Amino acid sequence: MNDNNNGIIRLKAVRIIFLGDSNVGKTNLMNAYDSIAFNPDYTPTYYMDKITVNYRFEDNDYKIIITDFPHRFKNGIRAYLRSARIIVLIFDMTKKDSFLCLSEYLDIIYETVGKNANLILIGNKSDLSDKWEIKEKDAKKFAETINDKFFLSSAKDGRSEFIQFINECVEDFIRNFDGQFRPNQPIQNNLINENMRRRERVTCWI
Repeated sequence: MNDNNNGIIRLKAVRIIFLGDSNVGKTNLMNAYDSIAFNPDYTPTYYMDKITVNYRFEDNDYKIIITDFPHRFKNGIRAYLRSARIIVLIFDMTKKDSFLCLSEYLDIIYETVGKNANLILIGNKSDLSDKWEIKEKDAKKFAETINDKFFLSSAKDGRSEFIQFINECVEDFIRNFDGQFRPNQPIQNNLINENMRRRERVTCWI
């Protein structure tokens, strides 16, 4: 349940962090969740990108906070990992190196929050199957070894499927771990809106 005192509602926050190599499509997947059109041109991310969305599930309101962390600042993610409830590892199906570099993130994740972290593995650019350098069965096998869910996505052609998958992961977390996270910052009751969303870009420092 949401705390409601004197017109103030404290929404429980489900924090999600997107991790992965540069140019794997993290920003376009963020844009898909934020209903922003697909951008085929690659632009490096030099800031921490964050989207906040109100989400209603089983008659309760929650706040989904998704953070896209630039690969070049991966050594600074530890503080964010500690508050993340779902960690999404993203790689490019057409670039084997982006798959191999996930081990670097796993080392940081395990050192910071242990091996019981709630992980999701996403192979992006499923629409470019003729250029894949990673076999789907190998990605699934890797996901199994780290007790991870695996999802094939396309930020270009599979946006609705990606949004549905993330929402299902959020709902699974709420069902299983609802009592383990605290309410987010309070907001006025009359500001509650199911469709409310906010986008923030925060400068990262090495």
